Amino acid sequence: MMSHRFKVGQSLVFAPRRIGYPGGNQLCKVIQLMPVEGGECHYRIKCTSDNVERIAKESQLSQQP
Repeated sequence: MMSHRFKVGQSLVFAPRRIGYPGGNQLCKVIQLMPVEGGECHYRIKCTSDNVERIAKESQLSQQP
């Protein structure tokens, strides 16, 4: 069974890796751990720049430098 690498409340960088996605890398906070889907852990995050909640794959998140 896979386990989530990040924890609720942790501040991260969201990098969606989608062509044409506005905003690029954004600071965000983990709101909720979501189920594993397609072999990858998912998270509900809230970005600080636009105050919007979204679902992100673990591969789209990294720790702040």
